[in-house]
Amino acid sequence: MSPRSLFRGSQFVQKKRRPNHGRATRRPRFETFEDRRMLSFTPAVNYATVGTPSAIVAADFNNDGNLDLATCANASIGSFSVLLGDGAGGFGAALRTVIGSQLSSIAVADFNNDTRPDMVVSDSGGFRLLVGNGDGTFQAGVPMMGGDMAAVGDFNNDGNSDVVVTWLDGDWWSHVQVYRGNGQGGFAAGPDAYYWGYSGLAAVDLNNDGNLDVATGDGPAFLGDGTGGLHFDWNQQAQHTGGAIATGDFTGDGNADAIVASYTVAVLRGRGDGRFDAPITHPAAGTPHTAVATADFNADGKLDAIVTESDTGTVGLLLGNGDGTLRFGGTFATGAAPSDVVVGDFNRDGRPDVAVSNAAADARTVSILLNDGNWQTTPPQPLPPPAFSVNDVTVTEGNTGTRNATFTLSLSKPAAVAVSVNYGTADISASSWIDYDAIGGRVTIPAGQTSATFTIPVRGDWYPEPTETFAVNLNSPANAMISDAQGIGTIVDDDQAPRISINDVSKREGNSGTSEIAFTVSLTAAYGEAVIVNYATANGTARAGRDYQSRSGSVTFAPGEVTKSISVMVLGDRKWEANETFFVNLSGGTNSGISDSQGVATIVNDDGGRLRGTGDASALAVDMAIKEWMHAGRKRRDRQASFHGRSFTSLRFVQDDMLQECARSRTPPVSSR
Repeated sequence: MSPRSLFRGSQFVQKKRRPNHGRATRRPRFETFEDRRMLSFTPAVNYATVGTPSAIVAADFNNDGNLDLATCANASIGSFSVLLGDGAGGFGAALRTVIGSQLSSIAVADFNNDTRPDMVVSDSGGFRLLVGNGDGTFQAGVPMMGGDMAAVGDFNNDGNSDVVVTWLDGDWWSHVQVYRGNGQGGFAAGPDAYYWGYSGLAAVDLNNDGNLDVATGDGPAFLGDGTGGLHFDWNQQAQHTGGAIATGDFTGDGNADAIVASYTVAVLRGRGDGRFDAPITHPAAGTPHTAVATADFNADGKLDAIVTESDTGTVGLLLGNGDGTLRFGGTFATGAAPSDVVVGDFNRDGRPDVAVSNAAADARTVSILLNDGNWQTTPPQPLPPPAFSVNDVTVTEGNTGTRNATFTLSLSKPAAVAVSVNYGTADISASSWIDYDAIGGRVTIPAGQTSATFTIPVRGDWYPEPTETFAVNLNSPANAMISDAQGIGTIVDDDQAPRISINDVSKREGNSGTSEIAFTVSLTAAYGEAVIVNYATANGTARAGRDYQSRSGSVTFAPGEVTKSISVMVLGDRKWEANETFFVNLSGGTNSGISDSQGVATIVNDDGGRLRGTGDASALAVDMAIKEWMHAGRKRRDRQASFHGRSFTSLRFVQDDMLQECARSRTPPVSSR
């Protein structure tokens, strides 16, 4: 039997890792939809499965003319359950078979051409073929090649069912590969192709060349060459962020379109050449949408869709308008956390029904929603569930430690039950673990309340830098939706560049040799990077080479340092002279500014050592008089000096008498030769 015999005429394909099929050669009974009219669904009836069902398919597994169901369990001990249908919409107890582990997807086709439906399931080690016995049981699964089973179809046009697998390599490239069936239950690997996404896949002819292609939930497609090879055009652009996918003609133009369900539901209109137009998004109750299936539910010749809504425990019906747009058709309760959906006529009344697998740990059921023929022409619009939003926050970083950026998570209205949502951070201009801690978590708002807070630590430093930002993103809500998924954290820098200053100093010159005079260069605050400033001495009344040694260079403050020293050597002598000055000038600060650029050094004369007890002015006057007295002696033997009208001819009397007179009168002396 050709894999295209499955779901003939329905334009129906499954979500991620489901088959898409067309015409038949042999025909076991798989579900078809032809000339039906969908009106409404009865309340869901739940049937227990064994294990937590991650996926569901429908086919006539025991050849009694009634559709049956099979689910697979995503658990450490894998298993699948078969529920045999009674043709009236009811199902028997689940028949469990343990096999593999972490079963994530399941598909049905006749892989050995015996007219009985077989199954392939994905587990942690690859995919397995389960050969049907025709009575609802299956032969022990034979492990096949690696990769997750994503879809089935005849990719090399030999009439045998093939399997499309996908896997991620070590560099996070997504590989897609066809394993070509030989019609006897065996497979041979074809060439693989790869791309940058990882999403649901569907098998469909996108470019109308008669060969099956692979559509992705991201938008780009792999075009089949009719031999099992796939080609990916790297010039394709992403049209969606990925999710569960189904295909069909939503516009009636004969070209295959796609519908992708994740946090939104979007229709990608096919161009007939393997490419899609930009997505048309549609509102639907609940989020996220974990699965999607298609059919013409209301028999108006326009394709419709049904999606699962895992947070609200419902399925949502979206009726097609024939142009790629959809209108809301109502929500219908299922079990908790619906994971997958399949459409089929389970009670053989000519109307399509819905089966949903429910993955909640306390549910583990299949919900059956039967069409009862009482659909309203204009269904009531759903009341939107409470919606999460998160605010923007601004925080000043500080210099050390951390400060908390406190975000407020708000709910648009109180909920009757507790609601929760995940949050995580993402860099914008700020860098995680340098400027802030990249942490995440889940926040719960209790029933009846409308807000909660969470904090992101912001790290302090000493580095001046621009204002920086990071994002807080919300995802995976439970019992609510998201209206504003991103909050912006703004980190305001408070690290102003430090200012540099230099002090004034004084030093007695000494009588010989050199002595050190030290200036202190200071920063107004510690800094996180090196601060450098240049310096150079300059003459005042003191002269370089005579009174001090000139010097120039630079001073470097290591991170955290606030003071440094500059030393200049003062030259001692025995000359009687006034106090003298020179300067140290600062220039060219790096990572800083200069608030006081000049330090003044005063060289205090100490060559009149016995002049004690007098002020600077009197001592200077005496020194000048003594110098005049000594100068006069160079020209004549009778050295003398006058001080307040008194003459001195002996050096022994000059200092003492002048000192006493200065102390009494505080008047500068008058000298003469």
